[in-house]
Amino acid sequence: MGFKVVAQIPSNTNAVGFEYNLLFNAMSKYTVTQTGSALFDGNMVFDGKLEPSYSAINGALSGPPSGTPTVILIEGLPTVHTQAGAWIGWTTRYCGAKHFKIEGFDAYANVNVWKTLADYSVANYYTTTVVNSYNVKVPVSGAFTKLRFTFYAGNDPAQYDGMIGISELHFIHPEATTPYANLIGMNNKNGKIGIGTDNPQTMLHLRYSYNDITPHLPIIRFEETYSTRPYRRYIDITGGFSFDVKNESNTNLLSISPYGFDLKLGGTNFHLGEGNSIIDEGKSIYFSGGAASSFTFRNDNGNSTIICGSLWAKDEVVVQTSNPWPDYVFAPEYKLMPLKELEIFIKNNKHLPGVHSANKIKEEGVKLSENIVILLQKIEGLTLYTIKQQEEIDNLKSQMKSFNNK
Repeated sequence: MGFKVVAQIPSNTNAVGFEYNLLFNAMSKYTVTQTGSALFDGNMVFDGKLEPSYSAINGALSGPPSGTPTVILIEGLPTVHTQAGAWIGWTTRYCGAKHFKIEGFDAYANVNVWKTLADYSVANYYTTTVVNSYNVKVPVSGAFTKLRFTFYAGNDPAQYDGMIGISELHFIHPEATTPYANLIGMNNKNGKIGIGTDNPQTMLHLRYSYNDITPHLPIIRFEETYSTRPYRRYIDITGGFSFDVKNESNTNLLSISPYGFDLKLGGTNFHLGEGNSIIDEGKSIYFSGGAASSFTFRNDNGNSTIICGSLWAKDEVVVQTSNPWPDYVFAPEYKLMPLKELEIFIKNNKHLPGVHSANKIKEEGVKLSENIVILLQKIEGLTLYTIKQQEEIDNLKSQMKSFNNK
């Protein structure tokens, strides 16, 4: 007792067997050109959806004029031999081709010749029954890096001047691709998954062309939605490979960008100069780097820094100030406040002249650069008081010595 095996041919009424179609998304995967005047929508004939595109001249449905066939050339296919077999053809809903030809460019072992895979350029593809699909096992073996589909006429001249319909062009090549790889842009090779690449280098390798994606739109999005709440949260990885975590208001909670080594938390920018490193040890964060290292906090209103808690720095902290450095205290024209006036001021105000009161510091905090300047001014003034007092002491000693010698 035997069984007859019936081949499952991909067509509009039998949508199976396309998983190894090498031509899925050929418009972006390979180089596709059309010549002639009656053209097809290139994206539709390679998108995996069996909705037909009908040949048209300047937008008007029409078949190819006599002597001017429509040629679809596909270049850049992988150089993989058909080995045990490959299948090629087309399918449509209505208005299949009556006259067509399919050729393949064989690059195996540098043969580099065009071979005919199907030829109905003269003979009618159908005689008594209209056929709207074509599939054939490639009759000659080879590594076909180019395919050429030539369409001469449709099977119904009464339909829009013999227009031709194509739902999908296919080249079923099981040894050249993995199931639906071109359709979903994914390639599984040696246990590594590649999206947008035929040669994944990591467990998951994503590759894209900047020209194929609208700038600033996410390449990857991890989204969380709530059925009972009118908002969502998501993580985006965008062009240029910035990494954003956003809340329901589309506000960045965390943003990492490779441009200028920016790290943004809750709308505040952290700028890390080249060479810097961050090590998180418990509740302490240490910043280290070379002489050109920098760490800057910025907000939308200018350059300001807010630190809650302690800031520890190893070696040096450099503060740039616009306040004049108090060397003017040593200028001849500088006048010190007499000590008696200083005593009265301190008794009345409970702080030195030019120094903020304790209440103001409590309310507004200490401006580091300003406070450094004020303290140095007081130190230099104190030095002048000490020098003046020493002069007075020396003068008194001289007077006492003169008095004792009498």
